[in-house]
Amino acid sequence: MRHYSLFIEARLSFVGFHAWPGAPAPVDYLRLRHRHVFGVRARREVTFADRQIEFQTFKKEIATFIERSWPGGELGETSCEAFATVLAHQFELDECEVSEDGENSGLIILSPEKTI
Repeated sequence: MRHYSLFIEARLSFVGFHAWPGAPAPVDYLRLRHRHVFGVRARREVTFADRQIEFQTFKKEIATFIERSWPGGELGETSCEAFATVLAHQFELDECEVSEDGENSGLIILSPEKTI
């Protein structure tokens, strides 16, 4: 018998704004508030293969948390990596990726040996 792991994955996107006041000279334009379409990919392990966690409910819970925590998509100085870490902690995720405009992203992958 083969061993395997099962995961569910929710993907969502939202318009948001952030800035990096400490951005170095080559990317100093990031110091000012700017807009992105942020993408979220949230993955969580499940123990059985019949809707232990329903995809649509999972996605809605994440979207609601984002809107309540960062109304209007105002992320302040939050980086993609920091955003992914918050979501991973809040939803007990195994992986979380947050991207900007479908190009670049921050990714957190949790292992049993690491805690956040």
